[in-house]
Amino acid sequence: MSDLPLVSITIPAYNAKKYILETIESILAQDYPHIEVLVQDNCSTDGTWELLQELATQHTHILIRQNECNVHVVDNFNRVINRARGDFAMVMGSDDLLEPGFVRRCIETFNQNPHIDIVTTNYFYFTGPRKWQKLIRMEPGLHRRFVSGVLIANNFSLNFTLFKKNVLEQLREHGDPFTTRFYAFDWEFWFRIALANFEVYYVPECLGNCRVHAASASKTQSLRVFKAIFLVMLLHRGAIKRDAAVQYRVKLMRFAMRHAGHLLRGQSKDMRLMKAIIGELLR
Repeated sequence: MSDLPLVSITIPAYNAKKYILETIESILAQDYPHIEVLVQDNCSTDGTWELLQELATQHTHILIRQNECNVHVVDNFNRVINRARGDFAMVMGSDDLLEPGFVRRCIETFNQNPHIDIVTTNYFYFTGPRKWQKLIRMEPGLHRRFVSGVLIANNFSLNFTLFKKNVLEQLREHGDPFTTRFYAFDWEFWFRIALANFEVYYVPECLGNCRVHAASASKTQSLRVFKAIFLVMLLHRGAIKRDAAVQYRVKLMRFAMRHAGHLLRGQSKDMRLMKAIIGELLR
């Protein structure tokens, strides 16, 4: 096993007792033997920490820490990924699951393509017994400088993506890989990956499972994500317009029509957001 590269699977957790055992069991079931599991508990109040303590006594490669106080979700992501010691690392949701071959398949892809920096896979959505494949409109294989893909077609998930450790080091700003506190900070991370010319290999096999909650599909959450994505676009506006000017305008027009629908249905009263989108379209 010492000849195999170490893979660090990191999990930021908060009040995750209901599902985190399934998540960790899906990691323990991997058919790749050299893995460490790092969990960062953000001062849970539902018994998550006590469950993690029990698991850590049973498995020496499950390494747990608890924050001294509750911190911003992005800070918790940074704290756990910064603990990774492996040659490869990933961060996954505390309620998501890996298929047994996820790590092995990613490592095989790295071995077959030594120049690539990141491997990401397709995944399933699931809720209870219902399960369906995520539609990702990206071609299998190598992607580089795929800004237009992030804008229009990219639904790659950080939860099912394995990074070379040095890639995460290069993405750090002020010591941390995740640098914004937008609600869509993971989407912003993909923009930085695309703009930095890293080589990303997309495996179309569904090797992960993303759990869908009733709360995650709520109108409030949807509008929050919508606004955050727009702010991410503004943050990287210059680089995006250089690489994908047409796709940028298409995305803005879609945003304008979508938010107009929110306003008409009474799902939003944010006229400032609408004016900002129209203003950006007219620039």
